[in-house]
Amino acid sequence: VPADLSPDAHACRLKIALVTSSSDITCPWNLEHEALQYISKLHSVSASCRLSVEEELALLQSHVRSDLNYKLANRQQYLRALTDSSGAVLLKYPARPKLEDEFDATADRSCLQPDHDSLLSKFDNISYKRPPDATGTAAVGYLNKWTTNGMKLKGGKDDLGFLFFYELMTGTCSIKILGQDLTYNMACLLIRTLPSAEYKQASLLMSTLRVFMRNPSLCLGLQAGECPRVSAEQTSSVFRMMFKGMDN
Repeated sequence: VPADLSPDAHACRLKIALVTSSSDITCPWNLEHEALQYISKLHSVSASCRLSVEEELALLQSHVRSDLNYKLANRQQYLRALTDSSGAVLLKYPARPKLEDEFDATADRSCLQPDHDSLLSKFDNISYKRPPDATGTAAVGYLNKWTTNGMKLKGGKDDLGFLFFYELMTGTCSIKILGQDLTYNMACLLIRTLPSAEYKQASLLMSTLRVFMRNPSLCLGLQAGECPRVSAEQTSSVFRMMFKGMDN
């Protein structure tokens, strides 16, 4: 019965296809699909229903288009190595999916350019209001609100942005779902929710955050103490950091 999706049913359909392969009988199921399901559920197939190494290899070599799927091709190579007592197996990997607006595809070295006078000399206007520290359900409530409103590099509706990410990374601000969470990891996740137009455009702010994301030791390791921190008095209310040097 093709509708039976139990592990043993896949094995039985493959055995039926194998024993009738030399006859005029055409099985009403897709062998490639059945072979994939059999492989994925092999750990649950009964010993009495399992195909032998020789049966499975014969099926994959002669009756299944193993080139249509890398899992089938790898299984065939593995079985062939078993029968040949070979110590090496040539495996195939799936093609990398094509992603749109991929965060890690942007290489922004703006903060590393030698022509910058200083880090602060290139900052644009940033609005920021430090949120109260929160853990558990309170933190989830804040995160739901912020992600619904949308994170922005320069502050946005909730006055967060660059300095919020920076303070999460350096541990100055504490927003945790679980008590043992690292605020650095929270920052790395939230940065990826920024609009693609912001993280794809080269800028000093985004470039600085990328450096921290790829070098956690700057925030968490022995060098973390060298990171400047904003005092609580400076962020008790909404303020704007005004720096010249940017066009927009």
